[in-house]
Amino acid sequence: MKDQLRKKANQIRKELVEIAVKNGAGHIAPSLSSVDILVALYYRIMNISDSPQWETRDRLVFSKAHGCYGLYAILADIGYIKREDWENFYSGSSLSGCLERCIENGIEASCGSLG
Repeated sequence: MKDQLRKKANQIRKELVEIAVKNGAGHIAPSLSSVDILVALYYRIMNISDSPQWETRDRLVFSKAHGCYGLYAILADIGYIKREDWENFYSGSSLSGCLERCIENGIEASCGSLG
């Protein structure tokens, strides 16, 4: 199981850097530093389903708003946000460089120093 989580975390990191660089986004370091814990939570610990509207699913309030790219990558991977929104964030999608509440996408709260 550890190897699977490690591979998933590496996949998420690689994708995160590629997409952030492509879109000219900042705040890559805070996102990279949260990937391991987010992967452990979403792929091992949390009780989630294919639908972010499932009422009894576990919820995450992610207060590290400038570290949102790791969360976006995972939410896209599990199908909570559209892949094209993630791939085009910061430049033509509803996703920004700081978390904004959108329960339909599994983002429970606007958090951080700006939220």
